[in-house]
Amino acid sequence: YQLGDATEIKLIGQYFQNGGRPFIGLAGSAITGAPDVAADFNIDYDDDDTLRDESHLSIFTEVVHEFLDDLTLTARVGVSQTTSDVVRVYSFNYAPGISETGDTDIYAAFEGQVRDNFAGDIFLAKDFSVNNGLQSSVVVGVDRVVQDFDKVGTYQFLGTDNLFNPQTRFDVPVDIRQNNLFQDFAIQLKQTGVYSQLVLRPVDRLTLISGVRYDWLDQFTDVAQTLVENGILLDRQIDTTDSAFTWRAGGSFEVGFQTNLYASYSESFLANSFSFQSNGDLLPAERGRQVEAGFKSNFLGDNLLLTTSVFRIVRDNVAVEDPDDPRFALPAGEEVSKGVEIEAVGEIAPGLSIVAAYTYLDAEITDDGIPDDSPDTQFDGEAKLGVADHQVSAFATYEVQSGPLKGFGGGFGLFYRSDQPVAFNNPGMIDSFVKYDLTLFYRDVIDGVDIRLFWDNITDKRYVPGKDSFNSIRFGDRSNVTVSLTAAF
Repeated sequence: YQLGDATEIKLIGQYFQNGGRPFIGLAGSAITGAPDVAADFNIDYDDDDTLRDESHLSIFTEVVHEFLDDLTLTARVGVSQTTSDVVRVYSFNYAPGISETGDTDIYAAFEGQVRDNFAGDIFLAKDFSVNNGLQSSVVVGVDRVVQDFDKVGTYQFLGTDNLFNPQTRFDVPVDIRQNNLFQDFAIQLKQTGVYSQLVLRPVDRLTLISGVRYDWLDQFTDVAQTLVENGILLDRQIDTTDSAFTWRAGGSFEVGFQTNLYASYSESFLANSFSFQSNGDLLPAERGRQVEAGFKSNFLGDNLLLTTSVFRIVRDNVAVEDPDDPRFALPAGEEVSKGVEIEAVGEIAPGLSIVAAYTYLDAEITDDGIPDDSPDTQFDGEAKLGVADHQVSAFATYEVQSGPLKGFGGGFGLFYRSDQPVAFNNPGMIDSFVKYDLTLFYRDVIDGVDIRLFWDNITDKRYVPGKDSFNSIRFGDRSNVTVSLTAAF
């Protein structure tokens, strides 16, 4: 909404509800080789008793006001709530590894979650000119994030079965919420940051960017774990605070031939909000450093953009699976990721567009944070779990440019990911896979109305996209079709 010449207000709302059966994975420690992990996509033994009920509501507003020429105030506020209840049957093994025959333990579980989020940001931006009118800018702002997360859950051992040839129909007990281990925890995270950024063009073809930021972090956690027949196992309240100064700097230079070279350095500070150590303590906040360099080139009259970059990322206190108990996490001392990314986006001919990307990534835990003389399991030098060395994606679409079918089009794409390590000190790997997708669309089928069909995984490929959490992997979606209708008015 345009409120006069100087003020613009934007309001966005979204609500959705999901139901049905969730895609259930299996324990990451269960893979000892590279098996075709199950006859069914879901390790799911009962159609009726495996249910999901999830809803999400979010509201976002933005106000932009121009005080004077080239001085703008922007305020953004977003709130959301997500609730979910899941009842399921699943496989899991606390001991690392199962036999190659696929024998595994079967559990039933109930899990209920409520997540409330608030995010606010307000900043002043000033444009100015230097050196014969070269456009530059400065930004000063403050932001605030508040997250409340409540979770209750319980699980119960049902028996054993075989992943590859299930023989037993397991049902979720009607009294699942009163049996075995009961977990109840609440987490509140509050993070406030102040920041500033300067974009400067001292000479033509050269752009310099710098920024500084300071964050205050406060986390409160109330954790309880109760074994029904034995009483309370864990009941703790944890209040932690932390703060950090981070900065970033970079620049780009136009070297001609429609090519820009760029380089940057940046630091990060991120809460490990939902990861616990086996003693009940929260993990310390994660910190990171990234160096990146590359070039961007335009071809075909600026219709095709090619970006190539090399990078190195160092992260401290990364949450990794506890090799002695995959239900919990450990803060890895240091993790290093380095690699190359290549991306091409654009219209290579009238109506014919492509998006293609390739990533090579080498991720390794260089310091597990565990003293060498400790009796605990060591994992220095281990590859980062659930990370593939190679990933390729490509999608091409064509849209009719004239005639009675103007606006009609379609596209075809593929996605490839190479093998991924699945557990520490385990030779098992998540298999590589290729899946194919298809789309059809008709723009302005009626004035202002677009219709689109997207067919995901058209060959119904069984694949594992990666680790779903510390201690489980999941299967990718089976072949499915989504139809959407969009109206502009």
